[in-house]
Amino acid sequence: MYILLILLAFILLVISLFGSAIKSDKNSFLFDLRLSLIKAFIGIAFFSYIICEILSIFNVFTFNYVLFSWVLVNGIIFFLNKEKIKLNIFNIFSYKIVIPKKESSILLFIFFIIILPLLLLSLFIPPNNWDSMSYHLPRVEHWIQNKNIYPYPTNIVRQVLTSPLSEYIIANFQILSITDAFSNLVQFGSFIFILFSGTLIFSLLK
Repeated sequence: MYILLILLAFILLVISLFGSAIKSDKNSFLFDLRLSLIKAFIGIAFFSYIICEILSIFNVFTFNYVLFSWVLVNGIIFFLNKEKIKLNIFNIFSYKIVIPKKESSILLFIFFIIILPLLLLSLFIPPNNWDSMSYHLPRVEHWIQNKNIYPYPTNIVRQVLTSPLSEYIIANFQILSITDAFSNLVQFGSFIFILFSGTLIFSLLK
């Protein structure tokens, strides 16, 4: 599936942004990993924004050009960071994380009771709430139909007035997958972003 190009770009960003020097502090690895994941989330949002804006200028916000854009993004990330990616792959996968039994039990509980079910819901259930059906998804459909992200005539003003960043990302997902079934992954990704950001702040505050 072509949507995996976005996942590949995310993984390449995580590996290339990971701090190559592991400090002596036992928490430095998890700190660096969370920080690189947060930066990768921001990077995917930035690339989605750039792709939408640039392709819309020429009215070519279509499957072929979006596909080419994400292939280009992956190529650029890899070309600029190929040495660092090779080094960091070894650092990430060779590091052994030691988590106390109590904390590991809590993490497993959170993963299997909260995170995994939400991920499965995001993968197998398309958006179906009022906001999604009234202006989030119609907005994306109009953009795909018009081949640009510019305002269009509509009776639902939220489709053209609200902040569009989440729809930029959804539009890239939807064009590459040719379905809206994976649109909830954007919201799930935002949840993980907040989770990592919150725990990172807590660790900084001790």
